[in-house]
Amino acid sequence: MDNNANAWTCSDGNVHKWTLRTVQSRTLVATPVWNGNHTQILGYDLGGIDFTKGGTFVSGGRPNAPSPYVCPTGSFLTGFVTQTMEEQFVNTVLPGVQVNGVDLPVTPVVVPTV
Repeated sequence: MDNNANAWTCSDGNVHKWTLRTVQSRTLVATPVWNGNHTQILGYDLGGIDFTKGGTFVSGGRPNAPSPYVCPTGSFLTGFVTQTMEEQFVNTVLPGVQVNGVDLPVTPVVVPTV
């Protein structure tokens, strides 16, 4: 998750910000896929993050970020920018699903046409 909630303005008229990147381990919604007579699980359909359960912090940092609230030479901090949730969380992604540190393959689903 990339959070751009830390934005500020400088006297040069520009808005500056840095990104806080957080990596979490989250529980996924997994529905078993059974064989024809429901005697064997063939795999799982992954339905995304289970938002009813919390996550575990894995790592965090500020990639490619200057010190917070720095303005260009000759300019000074004039204030902070209030942002909407959409502006703050601009790059929330689920880059890959792993089990025990190993990426799971993504199997495309063919949707039948009607």
